Amino acid sequence: MFYNLFNMSLIGRIGSVETINEGAENAFHKLSVACNGYQKDRATGEKTDTTSWVEVLLPGKVNVENFKVGRSVLVEGVPGVNAYIDKAEGKAVGKLRVTNARVTFQDAKPAEGANVGDANAMIQNETPAEPSNDDDLPF
Repeated sequence: MFYNLFNMSLIGRIGSVETINEGAENAFHKLSVACNGYQKDRATGEKTDTTSWVEVLLPGKVNVENFKVGRSVLVEGVPGVNAYIDKAEGKAVGKLRVTNARVTFQDAKPAEGANVGDANAMIQNETPAEPSNDDDLPF
């Protein structure tokens, strides 16, 4: 088991799921996770929405059947940066990457055959049970 005290947590939505080296001994899954936020201009007070994409690497033994595009996830793992020079544009590019990740779903599992973008399929509306007044507490 790998232990590292340098960890990060992020919440976002799955943008894509890709299996690398499928069938090989060193196979892994690569998720792209979109994290939304905003920036506020100090002079005008105007807010601008921003989206940061984070690459998440999972071992090949993880079952990615429920990793559907659009699902909300909590990702915890070891951060790193993948940096390179983009030859087409001639500039340096850096991508945030999370390895040894643990992914927890923040939403309900989509219904079979449902569109992931369909809000009704994403959230299972269950009516909560009426509270029971069987106790003898005065409040």
